[in-house]
Amino acid sequence: SRRAAEDQRADAASFIALQVRQAWLEVAETRERVNVTVDAVDQAGENLRIARERYGAGLGTQTQLLEAETLRVQALTNRDNAVLDAGLARLRLARTTGSL
Repeated sequence: SRRAAEDQRADAASFIALQVRQAWLEVAETRERVNVTVDAVDQAGENLRIARERYGAGLGTQTQLLEAETLRVQALTNRDNAVLDAGLARLRLARTTGSL
């Protein structure tokens, strides 16, 4: 019936709006994650710089230096993953809105 068709169309419109909203929120979340991980890379780089200086001055251990290097690599990996996730989120939003 006509009423059933109108209800079905309204349900479809609500579903699409929900999908777009979720995709947009995912873009915003992943963008924030990129910002956080970029800051973490900066902090890990500074930590590594200090560890190198301490090690060079005989005040730090090789273990501390290796730990600082490991933390920097982890921070870089997290940043790269966040950047990739953000790109995927933008693609999902584009697909959801029909602009892809």
